Amino acid sequence: MVVVAIIGILAAIVVTGAMRHAEKARINGTKEQIRQIKMSLAAYKLDTGSYPSSLSALVERAPDYKGDWPKEAYLEGFPKDGWGNDFIYTYPGSKKEFDIISYGADGKEGGEGENADITN
Repeated sequence: MVVVAIIGILAAIVVTGAMRHAEKARINGTKEQIRQIKMSLAAYKLDTGSYPSSLSALVERAPDYKGDWPKEAYLEGFPKDGWGNDFIYTYPGSKKEFDIISYGADGKEGGEGENADITN
């Protein structure tokens, strides 16, 4: 009986640690996605002279795109955050030239821990 209890306690510790590690990986992955989007936006601006009005312009050529469309799109597919949600992109941004926001695990503005917003 004691052995079963000890195994249960150890299993709970391992599962809790693994869940924390997975959540940290989602957060770090989302931050990396934001960095990739920023780099793609910078390339777009170099090619066109301004930032796009939406992230879809990085994936498929907009009718008003000026210049030669690159052989590959600026981004492959529409980016998602670590929880599978779309990023919020606004241009012009409220705090910087543009804003890229993930609302975290809960998909709602604000929050703490895994629910905290992640921005550029």
